[in-house]
Amino acid sequence: MPYRLLALDLDGTVVGRSSALSPRIKRVVERVLEKGVVVTLATGRVFGSVLPFAQELGIRAPIISSQGAMIRAPRKRPLAEWTIPLALAHQLIAVGQEAGLKLSAYVGDTLYLESQSPRVYPPSVEVKVVEDLFSSLPGEPHKIRFEGEEEVIQSLASLLSKRFRGLLNLARPDPFSLQATHPKASKGQALAYLARHLGIPREEVIAIGDYDNDVDMVAWAGLGVAVGNASPRLLAVADEVVAPLDEEGAAVAIERYMLK
Repeated sequence: MPYRLLALDLDGTVVGRSSALSPRIKRVVERVLEKGVVVTLATGRVFGSVLPFAQELGIRAPIISSQGAMIRAPRKRPLAEWTIPLALAHQLIAVGQEAGLKLSAYVGDTLYLESQSPRVYPPSVEVKVVEDLFSSLPGEPHKIRFEGEEEVIQSLASLLSKRFRGLLNLARPDPFSLQATHPKASKGQALAYLARHLGIPREEVIAIGDYDNDVDMVAWAGLGVAVGNASPRLLAVADEVVAPLDEEGAAVAIERYMLK
């Protein structure tokens, strides 16, 4: 069956610590775009942070950002977005502050932090360092991120899933962080929404990822692919496993399943 929609996770799947796209991944994405395939990026990053990658890859389709909280094409208004009610956001921030975790919240393309970050953000992301995140949010955030030691983050995930059952979607993009979004905001739900919008059936969708926050996306897709460095949870639901990131597994998958 020909695949008409390709969803790529970014960090850990397509780019590593250097955040640089390889010539090979750019080449294979260009080839599938020439074949008429719709390509999207599905990431926990905010829209402004992922936009440069989409532009470099020549992607014009809507991008899934903020862990599925926003679906938006370059230079256009959001196709869909889901935010956390402000009262609930305040409760989450209070829990994070009490636990002594590093907190950040994203309202649109503005990142609010309680301390300076060593990360370098593109000009399209406005960064504001505030004394108290609780009292500084100007509106409903698309995503709240907690960062800390792996054991603490794991305990927090268990606590929040019980205390706010049905009110949040919780996802771990790596062992040291936890992201909270609206219950309808996840990569899998966003990919299903985008596929319906494009009129593409599930069976004609490929999704490639590497960690726990990719689980529902990879499980939903007609062909779910995990790169070799993927987490155990993702490996358990993937239809296929390819080479790891450092061996360009995502490019291998595209070549194998879409270009041969």
